[in-house]
Amino acid sequence: MANTVNIKIVRVLLGLLIPTSAIKTHVTMAQDFSGAATTVEIEEKAASHIYLMEAAAGINTLQSFYTPSSGLYQTTAWWNSANAITVVAKFSKISGSKLYLPVLQNTYMQAQKLYYGFLNHFYDDEGWWALAWIDAYEAGPFSSAVAAWA
Repeated sequence: MANTVNIKIVRVLLGLLIPTSAIKTHVTMAQDFSGAATTVEIEEKAASHIYLMEAAAGINTLQSFYTPSSGLYQTTAWWNSANAITVVAKFSKISGSKLYLPVLQNTYMQAQKLYYGFLNHFYDDEGWWALAWIDAYEAGPFSSAVAAWA
């Protein structure tokens, strides 16, 4: 027998995050931990909003490890910072936010002081940086330094 979640409860729980007009009545989702089907529907747009808010919180935490003077992230190796930049760039692209574009620009200018052109003779590291800058380019123009890419 399916457990039904009262839509009013869902509206109360999500009301601060999602307009109630974005919540529909119900749809069967995955089974809960007890094996019973749980019934709730949240319009796709509303669900995306929740994910975007969670992603924004994650990016905010990630940025607490960012060192502007080096353009890299603390406690990570050279290539891990490339992965972090990829995350920032993808968040910027998906959310449409321009808030972190200065981070991309700063990293582009500062980090290559360690390895010019982001080349350090480890092909996998160079690959991570290449992927990061492709994503950064797709996030939007963030520097005159990349005008040559266009």
